Amino acid sequence: MADGTTKEYDLIICTIPVLSLIGLLKTQEGLSIIPHAAMNFRSDILVYLKVHFDQAAEGQCIYIYSDLIKITRITNFNEFKPDESDTFNILLVEIWCDKTDLIWNYGDSDLMLFLEQEIKKTNLYINLNVIDHTIKKVADAFQIPDLDLEDSRTKLLDQLVGFRNLYITGRIASLHFNYGMENAIEDGIILAEEITKKYRTDLLPSD
Repeated sequence: MADGTTKEYDLIICTIPVLSLIGLLKTQEGLSIIPHAAMNFRSDILVYLKVHFDQAAEGQCIYIYSDLIKITRITNFNEFKPDESDTFNILLVEIWCDKTDLIWNYGDSDLMLFLEQEIKKTNLYINLNVIDHTIKKVADAFQIPDLDLEDSRTKLLDQLVGFRNLYITGRIASLHFNYGMENAIEDGIILAEEITKKYRTDLLPSD
């Protein structure tokens, strides 16, 4: 655990990326495990905006396919309940990038100045006014589907064969890339339910 304590479990279902999992595991001698393959990732800058505008393009989630605009995706959370009237909107603006990109290391003020200029380029909003914002950065958020992905995945999963009662699900178990964190968690819950059906429920902890 993070505090240095050790807990024992009869079975573990893992939904996190396999490289992250391998980084948490040790050999019987207590040595770190060296991955037998590499995977490439893109990182994600997430900027949550509290905004007001006079008019906006329709749509809950809009992808930006342009070499001239650095924004990757904009999600308008208010569009999930379009019939409700609101005094403001919540937008999530994402920029997918590499950790070596200049924008990844921008400070908050520089990032916001850059982002507002990029949003204007989209022409999605008329008279957009940013009221407040929150910035989150997630390193190695999205796996890059290169030609070696399936072979790399097989090599990494083969390293885990010796760990008994370790079940792998989530994105690493699928090559489908329209697959998010919520899907991984759901798959983990479904797998847990299937496994527990094999055991007497009266022997399982109530929590």
